[in-house]
Amino acid sequence: MVASKNIKRKGNIDFDLIPKVAYSIARNVSDENVRQKLINRLITPNIEDSEIEFVKYPLMIALMKTRKMEGI
Repeated sequence: MVASKNIKRKGNIDFDLIPKVAYSIARNVSDENVRQKLINRLITPNIEDSEIEFVKYPLMIALMKTRKMEGI
């Protein structure tokens, strides 16, 4: 997927990652509540509100598979 050229980028964050990470979360997180909360943090009505800072840390993706996350 290619991001629109009109999107304002936050530093060096690649917004093309959003659909890839959302797909990965949908496939790998078994708890429906956790899955929906994480995807809602990624996909927002205003692209500038998207919380994708945690994408920088692959360890967090691995932890999502093994732990039930609460308080997101």
